[in-house]
Formats: sequence, C-alpha cells, structure tokens
Amino acid sequence: MMRVLVQHAKRYKSCTFGTLSPANQTLQNRLTEALDHNAQIIPVLQQWRQQGNHINPCHVRDIIKKLRDSDQSLQALQVSEWMFDNVVEFKEVEKFFESIPQSVIDGSVYASVSDVRTAKEKLLTAWEENGGDWSTLEWLITLDMAKVCLKDGSQEKAIKLLTLTEKLFVDRKSFKQAYELLTKLHGEAEKKEEVLRIWNLCKKITEEYCDSNDYLTVIRSLLKLDAIAEAEEIYKVWESLPLEFDIRIPTMLASGYRERGMVDKAEKLIMKILLKHIRMKRPIKPLLDQWGSRMRVSELKCLIKNLRDSNQFSKALQVSEWMDEKKACNIYAEDYAARLHMVEVVLGLEEAEKFFKNIPENMKDDTVYATLLRSYTKSDKHLGKAKATFEKMRELGFLMRPSPFNSMLSFHRQRYMVEKFLREMEENNVAPDSLMVNKVLRIYAAESKVEAMETFMKKWSGEEGIKLERETMATVAKAYSKAGSLDKAIELYGGVEGSKKEVYRLWNECKKNEKLEDYWYKTVIASLLKLDDVEGAEKVYGEWKPVGLNLDLSIPGLLISRFCKEANESKVGELIISIKEKRNEMRLRMVRNLIVKVVTGVAICVGLICVVFINHMTSPVPRYHYYF
Repeated sequence: MMRVLVQHAKRYKSCTFGTLSPANQTLQNRLTEALDHNAQIIPVLQQWRQQGNHINPCHVRDIIKKLRDSDQSLQALQVSEWMFDNVVEFKEVEKFFESIPQSVIDGSVYASVSDVRTAKEKLLTAWEENGGDWSTLEWLITLDMAKVCLKDGSQEKAIKLLTLTEKLFVDRKSFKQAYELLTKLHGEAEKKEEVLRIWNLCKKITEEYCDSNDYLTVIRSLLKLDAIAEAEEIYKVWESLPLEFDIRIPTMLASGYRERGMVDKAEKLIMKILLKHIRMKRPIKPLLDQWGSRMRVSELKCLIKNLRDSNQFSKALQVSEWMDEKKACNIYAEDYAARLHMVEVVLGLEEAEKFFKNIPENMKDDTVYATLLRSYTKSDKHLGKAKATFEKMRELGFLMRPSPFNSMLSFHRQRYMVEKFLREMEENNVAPDSLMVNKVLRIYAAESKVEAMETFMKKWSGEEGIKLERETMATVAKAYSKAGSLDKAIELYGGVEGSKKEVYRLWNECKKNEKLEDYWYKTVIASLLKLDDVEGAEKVYGEWKPVGLNLDLSIPGLLISRFCKEANESKVGELIISIKEKRNEMRLRMVRNLIVKVVTGVAICVGLICVVFINHMTSPVPRYHYYF
C-alpha cells in the first residue's frame, strides 16, 4: 500500500505544528477559532489565500483530520476537495505521478490504489514530509517496488529495482537512509553476496557514521540467510570497536545459535556478555531503560529466552516485568506462561500460584495450565494439586499435547498409570514427543517390561523429532541384558557414549559359549566403531572365524567403510587381503571337516565289518548228521 511510502518519508522529516512560521500560526488560530464555533473552514482558507499568504498542505490536512474526528465528514470532504483544486504544489505531484511509467505502476504498491486521486494525495504527503526532495522520494519508491516484486515471487525484477535504487543515491546521507532497507530486501531475495556487498559499501561510504544499528541490520540479514560464519565475523568486528554497547546484537546472535542447535555457543556468548559488562551483574533495569525503547518486541522476547536458557531467570523476570511496566506490547497467553515459570523459579511456588490466580481467565490456555502443572512436579507432596490441575485441564479440553502427561509421569506414584495415559493420548490423537518417549521407555525398563518396552520403542523411536537420550538407551540396554538378550544390549550400548566397558563385559559373557554365530561379531564390531574404538573393533574382527557356506562380507564392510571415510588406504588394502585369507581359512576348515567326517565314516564302517567278521569266525560250526 501507499502508506508504506508515507512511513518511509516520516522517518526522514516530520511535519509538525511546532515548526510553523508565525504566519501559519496565525492561520492556525483562525482555523481553530472557526472549528470552535462550528463555522465553515473553506471561507477562512480562501480569505487567507486572497491575502497572498502561503498555505501548508500539512496544516490543512490536520484540520481535515480534526473534522473527521468530530463527525463533520461532509465539511472534511469539502476542505479536502478545495485543497486539491487550489494548492499549487499539487500540480507538481500530478506531474511526478504521471511521469511514473505505467508498467512500473502496474507492478507496484500503487497498483493497489484504485483511486488515482488518493494515490496523488499520498504522494503529496510523502513529498511534503520529505521536504520537497524528489530525489529521495524516487529511491523510496523503487524500494517499495522491490518489496512488492519479492512478495509476488518476481525476484529478478526485485534485484533490478534494488540495483536501480543504488544509482539514485546522491550523497552519503541518502545511502545511509536506504542502507537498512537495501540490506533487508537483499536478504529476503536470498542474496548473501549482495548483503555483504552492501555492507562493505556502507563501511566504505559511511565508515565514520557506522553505528550499532548498521551492524545489527547486516547480522540479522545474514542469520536469516543461515550465513552464521559471516555473521560471527561481523560480530567480532563490532565487539572490537569502541561503540556503545547494544544488547540487541549479542542477543540476536545467541538466538541464531540456539535455532541451529548450537546451545553451548549461545550460552558462552551470553555469559561472556554478562561478565564483560559489569552493569549486567546488577539489576538489568537501568540497561533496559537505556536500550529497551530501541529494541523490537521480538528482540526483547529473545533476550528473555536467552537469559532463561542460560539460567539467568532473575534477570529474565526483570526484563518481563519491565516490558509489562512500560506496556511494550500486548501480553498473550504464552507470555503469561513464560512469566509464571520465571516467578516459580525465582520467587517460589507460592508466589507462582498467586500470579496464576491473577491471570485473566481468557488468558489461561493450555500452556499456562501446563506450566503450573509442571511447577508441581518438583515434589511428590504436590501430587494432590497436580492431580486437581490435570483434571481441570481434562474438563477444559486442554489435554491435547503430551506435556501434561509428561508432568504426571514425573511423579513416581503415577508410573502405574502409563498405560492409561497412553490410551488417553491415543484417543485424543496426541502423539508422544521425545520427552514422553524417553520417559515411558525408562519406566518400562525399570519394571523389566521388556516386551512392552520393545513394542513401544519400535513404534516411536524412529519417528521424526524423536531422539533417545543417553540415559534411556543405557536403561533399556540394562533391561535387555537382564532378560538375556545380550545382542540387543550390545547394540544399544553402542549408541551410549562412554559405554565401551559395558560392551566388552557383555561380549566376554557371550564368548563363554563355544559357538558364536557371525551376527554376534557384526553387532560387537558395529557398536565399538560407534564408540570410536577402532582398535578394539579390529581385534574382534581378527578373532572372527566365519562359519557357514558363504563369507558374510558385511562384517569386514563395517571396517572398510570406516577406513574409507578416514582415507586410510593401507588399512583398506589389509582388510581386502584379510577377506581372501578368511575365505581360504573358511574353505580349508570346510575341507578339513569334510575329511574328518569321511575318515570317521570309513572308520566306523571298517569297524563294523571287522566286528561282523570276528563274530563269524569265533562262532562254533554246526555239525550235520546224515541218516540213510
């Protein structure tokens, strides 16, 4: 919409009655007096013009607004029409508007304004508020055109318009004014190289004017483009400069780290800032009073999240209270939920309950109740309150997420309810999250319900977003071990960091059996490789004596894949030779076993023949008597 142009123009020069000339102040008095007496405004304006005085359209526009606000719409319309018919400057607006190619208008924000007169009125506003500077207005228009092209998916047109914008700059000041918009739009166009080029151009043209806002703009765009390395480099430059500290910049970078799973980096950055700036060791409010008004609501919320994630709950609560005190934004249910959690951590459960009671009923959604329920799980003595809250959530239809069920299973005395909770979740079409899956598996394993544990694990552990924790895998492996499923236990321990001793312990138990099938070796070697014990895996491979008619190539394949990744050609060559050797050994054993079987069979046959012969020779010969 055209109002975007007006908003741009307002940034650079505002038109207020505080700067009116004495003549205009006289006109203002006349118009105000006419308004007070409900008199017609146009005769006053006409008289003023007849006396040869200049009329500031911005002044008249304020009168029009007052007329509209006082329900004098008809007179407001009459004054508006008179202004367009009589103010000289409007001809300049018409001329400029008509000079814009129709092809450009059709693809711009102005195309959405069906009334050309309205478009001209808005152009006049922007022109006046920009001090009558058409050159600045031109690049403001091209930037707006680029915005529309990006929204429509016309990226190529947007880039051309952005390039045109740069050519319209006449001095450092105009570039400085457009820098933020250019950087943002190139970022939306997914042009990292262009964002960096504009940044380098900004440093070159306006080096002495570069401030924290400039650094904030480029870092924000780079993070949106997932250019984390480039954002880090620019942050380091900002950090080394003697600029006034701006909490928004490290907060933004820390949020970028967290979004990419780089939690350790985020925490180190926040702690570094907290330690470096001593003032943050004291209450954070003075810092907020200095910087808070310059921060966006999203940036303030990111600061709260980063402080919470870094266990700086007291300071996070101070930021939340400051936002509430300054009425920085509308408060939603999720904000109440976050505040409730911080109050419970910093001030205790009793204060959290008081805060919950003061939350407006229309803001107590499932996230708020779930936060209160989670507060009760820290002690079994609050089980009664937890049950009451859970039942209330059921009545309100708030059991549509896994978090309330997770909270109830945190109570040891509620673990027998796991089957009932899972059924209720299934009835409500609620899928368990990663936390729920891990918790249920640990409960089944602790109770040695191996069959139920295995069924549940097969169903959910492979789902997207589900990740088994180290503690869970170790607990499940122990359950398998107790049940005698040593192969499954070894396989699971392979995914548990620091479980090499357990793998070897179970492997030694397995080797007590006289015969081991090939899959045992495969399982152990795979687990040891996951635990980065390559030497141990090679040793187990050396002990492997293939059985059967065919050599299982997947077993040496595990080691070959590992050595290929490490580009260890010599080891790969050794394994290929070992495969031939093991195949020959396997065949030799087969031939040896066959020979032994044949010899044994022949020996048995010879023995039987000998026994029969000896028995025949030692038996008495019967005598026959013939009678004639």
